[in-house]
Amino acid sequence: MIRPVPRFSWLACGSALLLGLGLLCATGPSPAARSAAPPWAEGPPGGYADRFELVGLVDRPRVFTLADLQRYPAWTLTVAYGTGRGMEVGRFTGVPLWELLREAGVQVAPSRHNDRLRKYLVATGSDGYEVVVSLAELDPEFGAAVALVAYQRDGELLGPTEGMARLVIASDKRGGRLVSNLVRLEVRDIDSPPRSNSA
Repeated sequence: MIRPVPRFSWLACGSALLLGLGLLCATGPSPAARSAAPPWAEGPPGGYADRFELVGLVDRPRVFTLADLQRYPAWTLTVAYGTGRGMEVGRFTGVPLWELLREAGVQVAPSRHNDRLRKYLVATGSDGYEVVVSLAELDPEFGAAVALVAYQRDGELLGPTEGMARLVIASDKRGGRLVSNLVRLEVRDIDSPPRSNSA
């Protein structure tokens, strides 16, 4: 269980320490993902999203707004990551992703050995961009990757190009999983059926 702490700062300079832990995946926009965008992902693909949903295999799904995130104790991470334009450094403030998952209550089968290791999270941006994070990466008893749902960068709200919230994973060497304009965090299982185009 994550215990909230006042402020936390960690410089992630591309360490490969946590590489290889869990399931890593990034894909471009797909018609299925785009058609499944929530109604608050307004305008053309990639438009500003002012909230996101936490859904899937959780006991307490919910929608988060900026005001909701600001009610949690804030963590701050200074993260360095590679992009197509070279290295970038950002100081992100937000809520630990594991805290949101813990509060939502990830559904596990007690009869199945280490069932939580079969679970993964799909993060989706308003343009349909999707990335995958295994729960083992985030679980403090396993990978313990530090990940935030951030709403500030360098002391300012993210703004119109990044959306209300974005996913930040401090240990990643590259920025492919820093999903901006976050609209959905969905917990799935290895056996979860694929999302249909009409979902």
